[in-house]
Amino acid sequence: MQTHPLISAVGCQIEEYDPKIGKTRNKNVPITSAKIYRYAKKRNPLNHMSVMFRKKDILAVNGYEQVSLFEDYYLWVKLLKRGYKLYNLPMNLIRATTDSGFYSRRGGFGYFKREYRFQLLAYSLSFTSKYEFLRNVLVRTCMRLFPPNALQFIYEKILRNNN
Repeated sequence: MQTHPLISAVGCQIEEYDPKIGKTRNKNVPITSAKIYRYAKKRNPLNHMSVMFRKKDILAVNGYEQVSLFEDYYLWVKLLKRGYKLYNLPMNLIRATTDSGFYSRRGGFGYFKREYRFQLLAYSLSFTSKYEFLRNVLVRTCMRLFPPNALQFIYEKILRNNN
């Protein structure tokens, strides 16, 4: 952070580990600010548990706001929309333990409603276009209604890079 004063937040790649089955998978996110900006229109661009940020920049965009389950993602969107730069290191620096409840916690009607609310907020900031909003609602929000085993398949085969 001292070497790169124009970077407002930095994260890294993470490895997710399920101890019950001894399986790991990488949760990779884009590295450069330009790629992070584009990626953020579809998915959370930083692995929150890995993030270090400049407090003054966070305060400048009104900090964390109550957007249940999406506080961090909304914070990154606000920073990006205001022109702040985010960066991710290219290496795994964190190994996070996951479990079978991971998938059930990311589904259901309650999560669906929260995801939809977040997508509305991103659209109301003009961070996403009407097309991007509709795409995200159809793909991301509707995905929340899938049963946990279908959600697990999507995460493992599409959203994560397997080892």
